[in-house]
Amino acid sequence: MRGAAVITVILLCKIVQCIYTKRMSIDIHGRTQLMTSTAYQYLLCMLLAAMLLPAGHGGLLSPEAAGISFVGGIALFGSTLCSLMAVKNGTMLLATLFGSAGLVIPSVAGIFLFGEPLSIWQCLGMAGLIYAAYLLVGCSRQIYNGFSAKSLLYLLGAFLSNGIVMLTQKFYALSVPEGEVSVFSFLAFGTAFLLLGMAGFADIRRTGSRLKEIMPKQLLIYGALLSAVLFLINYLATEASAIVPSVILFSLVNGGSTVISALVAAILYREPVSRKSALGIVVSIAALIVINTF
Repeated sequence: MRGAAVITVILLCKIVQCIYTKRMSIDIHGRTQLMTSTAYQYLLCMLLAAMLLPAGHGGLLSPEAAGISFVGGIALFGSTLCSLMAVKNGTMLLATLFGSAGLVIPSVAGIFLFGEPLSIWQCLGMAGLIYAAYLLVGCSRQIYNGFSAKSLLYLLGAFLSNGIVMLTQKFYALSVPEGEVSVFSFLAFGTAFLLLGMAGFADIRRTGSRLKEIMPKQLLIYGALLSAVLFLINYLATEASAIVPSVILFSLVNGGSTVISALVAAILYREPVSRKSALGIVVSIAALIVINTF
């Protein structure tokens, strides 16, 4: 019951994240603004995690906890950057699906690292998710003339980096059982903030831009909302990964994101839904049912 409740809260947060990620991507113009706004989100997430750090907790100095968290932070940086750029170069649904397909990474790794075997049906279900992605790539090519090799590169980057984020969450929860989830969140978001912050600062100096122009009030508000849900999603997913098998947890969370993204895109942003994209959605839902049933 605890795992089901956590997953439900995560999916509710995904609704808010999906809506404001799209809105924010519309208002962002250029690399400098993209890096600065994302660094701002990570900074707020790091501060939220810092508020939950237990006083005198020794896990903060654990080399194993720090190493896993730093890798998670680097992957988180890549995941968010690739996803946001993919949204600007294609459909929101496509970007979400590729990021969600990253669940293949922790699911397969779970066989060797965590003793979580996969059934033949679950393997077929993951293959179904990949086929659904193929269908939606074709859909995006038809809808967006600007879909190119660069767009596909961003999508693959989102797939790989998001999968590594999920893997580090699982690895931390099981390998550092005494560690506080807030420690992982603090170090991971802190690492991602430093990476984007340094890159953004260098860009600001190079272009001579003013911070006030790069981060107008609207982006500050959107960024604050996204920071809150992003922190909560990552915190709860890391906590749940200790009690829920990888293939079930990440399939439900990421598969739910695909359905949510499809609904938000069609209802709020009027993104066209062709027969091929509808088939892709149906295949992905069917694949998730198979993964979680067999």
